Amino acid sequence: MADTDKEANSFPKATIQNLIKACLPSDCRASPEFRDLVNECCVEFVKMLTTEANEIVDQEGKKIIAPQHLVKALKELGFGEYAAAAQKAGAEANRDILQKRRERRQSMLERTEGLDDQQLLKEQAELFNAARERLEGHQPMDEDEPMDEDEPPKTETGGEEEDLPEA
Repeated sequence: MADTDKEANSFPKATIQNLIKACLPSDCRASPEFRDLVNECCVEFVKMLTTEANEIVDQEGKKIIAPQHLVKALKELGFGEYAAAAQKAGAEANRDILQKRRERRQSMLERTEGLDDQQLLKEQAELFNAARERLEGHQPMDEDEPMDEDEPPKTETGGEEEDLPEA
């Protein structure tokens, strides 16, 4: 395997180094070769765990690997003693995600509180336009300049855009 392939399928070296450092006494150091070997082992473990979880999902006739599939894969692979810790970590991650969603929602409510419908519609249109600009990579179209409906819009390469069905 080429070095670039190894780097593309590995964890950041600093992350591995910090994990190793946290496990060793302060007077002990790990060689770069050791760090690289630990990294390769981690990558292989993730591949093995994902493959097993995918087989479980296939057996259940599902399409999405969920946390319960990871727990089942851990048990199938002989790492059952880590199942409870994985479930706990998953529950904590879910709580964090839900908390961030609540905070974002609350922030949005606070930001828009007191705005009337017209102001909200204007802000929504501005957000849609900004998103469209980012998506298309174009400069904003002048609102005063109507687009000729007989002529299809030009793409960045100068060609015409394909007619797409309306959503």
